[in-house]
Amino acid sequence: MTVGQVPPGLTIPGWMEILETPLSIAKFGEPAMIRWLAASMKGWDSTFSSEDDSRTMVSTYVEIGIKRKTVNQQGQIVRTSWPKDAVANRRELILTQQVHALSFATSRHDPDASPDVPGLTRFDKGAATARQLAAFPGNSFVSAIVDGSSQPLVSILIPAFNRPDYLELALESALFQTYQNIEVIIGDDSTTDEVEELVRTKYLPNYGNIKYWRNAVNKGQYENDLDLIRSARGEFINFLMDDDLFHLDKIRRQMEYFSSHGGESIGLVTSQRAVIGADGTFQNLFAVAGDLYDETRKLKGREAIELSLKMNRNIFGEPTTVLFRKSMLLGEFGSLFDRPYTCNVDHSTWLQILQRGDAVFSSDALSAYRLHDGQQSWTPRAALGGAVDFCHATWELHLRGYLTNNQDFELALRKCIERGNSEQAKITDTATLDLESRELYENLTMYLRRFETYLEAERSGTNVDVR
Repeated sequence: MTVGQVPPGLTIPGWMEILETPLSIAKFGEPAMIRWLAASMKGWDSTFSSEDDSRTMVSTYVEIGIKRKTVNQQGQIVRTSWPKDAVANRRELILTQQVHALSFATSRHDPDASPDVPGLTRFDKGAATARQLAAFPGNSFVSAIVDGSSQPLVSILIPAFNRPDYLELALESALFQTYQNIEVIIGDDSTTDEVEELVRTKYLPNYGNIKYWRNAVNKGQYENDLDLIRSARGEFINFLMDDDLFHLDKIRRQMEYFSSHGGESIGLVTSQRAVIGADGTFQNLFAVAGDLYDETRKLKGREAIELSLKMNRNIFGEPTTVLFRKSMLLGEFGSLFDRPYTCNVDHSTWLQILQRGDAVFSSDALSAYRLHDGQQSWTPRAALGGAVDFCHATWELHLRGYLTNNQDFELALRKCIERGNSEQAKITDTATLDLESRELYENLTMYLRRFETYLEAERSGTNVDVR
């Protein structure tokens, strides 16, 4: 993107596309230049954040001599032009800016790669678009650049671990979001150098909104997640697992709920999610019991908590799926009532937030969960830990005024018992368990006895204190 006309004598390589920006636009600053670029370039749209915003920008264009043919309901400028004398007598400045732009683009160009150049000269999302079409068939995104100056900051947090190929795909699905005011923070917990080399050579020099560090020693995902969330500057936060993908319009669509009328009561926005294979192709939608995602709906925090406990499921989704308001956290990420969770670290966080705010469930698939050979398989620690975590959440939230309806509470307890018995039945010899798994097995046994005693007391009409 350059200001003014291309000066005579400046050689432009064939792979580079130059679009001139008139000074009459440039004087209004970067947001106006970006919008003008998006509106003027063939195949691009300029989508405004609201009708008022659209009318304001159109008025600005008219005031500075920009003629338009029409603007549609989405604020997309169909046609623009500008006075040729707007760039008169500025040849020297224009030449300097052109040379700078050419140097910027050349430093980013790999002749063996795609001829489209991302960065200053062109916002190229061709590869990311192709990945999206494979992962989210039939779910199009708004091809737009929206002025991010008035948008709340969203922090996208990526815990990375030894998967540079998948990380690159995940990272680009964050960088090419149609919502512009984002920061991307990568906490690298890898045991090899590949992720660091990728980020430092390809992304840090080219994107000013990326923050990266590599842990001196392997911390594990939980501690890495805590470091990421502590470093986030945004009021709104979304984790992105390094093998998953964002829909390119995810953040914009979900942020619309927070900025809508009554949005101040919302603590988190989640959505349906796609399941993709190792190659990134769509397999199916994630199975969630019931019709929760059949249509977009908003649930009060209490209602959402109790529904999750009665189903004994994390109905909100994995960290990649949920965009949440940081100020509504009641404690540290991954804990509930000061107890760090073993397995359900994301679910415990959603339960924290929903004690303060409400939840929106979007029927659109806005994230993709990738299935591949490198994922963790079933382990006694994960299975037992997940069952214990749900027992803890069910009991402790009931003590604090949730599930006050006896039938609802009994249903939640029975679900915990069914799950606990099922997980314990898979372990034929407790002597083979490591120390942590053995402790989880014993804790689960304690909860199951407590719940069965409670249910028996309810059936017999006796009063038994099982706290």
